[in-house]
Amino acid sequence: RDIFCSNFRSLSQKVYAREPRCFSYKVLFHNDDDTKVSIYERYGSKADLDGLHQETLQAHRESGTRKIPGGQAISKTLTHYTETDIGHMSR
Repeated sequence: RDIFCSNFRSLSQKVYAREPRCFSYKVLFHNDDDTKVSIYERYGSKADLDGLHQETLQAHRESGTRKIPGGQAISKTLTHYTETDIGHMSR
């Protein structure tokens, strides 16, 4: 978890600096399982996620960030939602 958090912290700083239309980029820890996390991402449009964000991810991968030892596979499930104007995110 420490290496993951270090990598994510570094990546989140790059996302913040490079992606003005990324409104939220946070890691959430599972309450009962240290091996599970969720990443909450919020963008101005799908194009912001599919374009500039993918470039940021690729640059981060190529930057030589530390890898998780032991070659452990990380499984991921991607789920995409489209935000509506129903409700609110802040006051």
